[in-house]
Amino acid sequence: MTSRLDGRDAHLWQFETTCIGVEPLLGLLTDDEQARAERFRRAEDRARFVIGRAMLRQLLGRYLDRAPGDIHLHTTDGGKPVLPDMPQLSFSVSHSGGHVVLALSRAGSVGIDVERVRDVADLDSMIGRCFSTRERALIDASAGNERLLAFFRAWTRKEAFLKMLGTGLVDALDQIDCSPCADRTLQVSGPQGCARLAWHEYQPSLDHIAALVCENPDIRVSLHRPGWFVPLL
Repeated sequence: MTSRLDGRDAHLWQFETTCIGVEPLLGLLTDDEQARAERFRRAEDRARFVIGRAMLRQLLGRYLDRAPGDIHLHTTDGGKPVLPDMPQLSFSVSHSGGHVVLALSRAGSVGIDVERVRDVADLDSMIGRCFSTRERALIDASAGNERLLAFFRAWTRKEAFLKMLGTGLVDALDQIDCSPCADRTLQVSGPQGCARLAWHEYQPSLDHIAALVCENPDIRVSLHRPGWFVPLL
């Protein structure tokens, strides 16, 4: 695994929960994190949380040349994990199905989201509540399964943007517009103002979609898995 993260880089890491044992990782979690893990009712949810938090701590240790036990995470009111003593290093975690994805960058704040593409009850109502007029038009330009995929593409873009901000999901999602541009940037407008952001989308597997958003539109993105990496931008 690389530990080099240049000023323009965003590293996207992917781990598979089916390939990693959970119990040996519990020692990398704090007492509070272990207690949180025990509150998950489903074993797969517990595994995703434990693996996500343990891999994050291990990766941060490698990038910062610290022992994982010396990585002291703080969670903001919006639910975003941060390192109080390293504010210039931004990171984000998401998990769905058997995938755990993490993004790290020194080029600005990052957010990541991964979702399984699946049937959604009251899809039309969700689209109306959660997306701007422009986003709805982009989704409705597709039909059938393609429309469902377009919904999840729009959803991951918006959630990754909100995770970049550190707010988590907010009210009035339809007042926030996250429109993709041809140059693989994201044009965002809403109550928080307007901005052009870096955006990258990829599929961890055939039935999953992931989006990475970074406040610096000029980042270089590379995908890493244990043992290899691929430049994406």
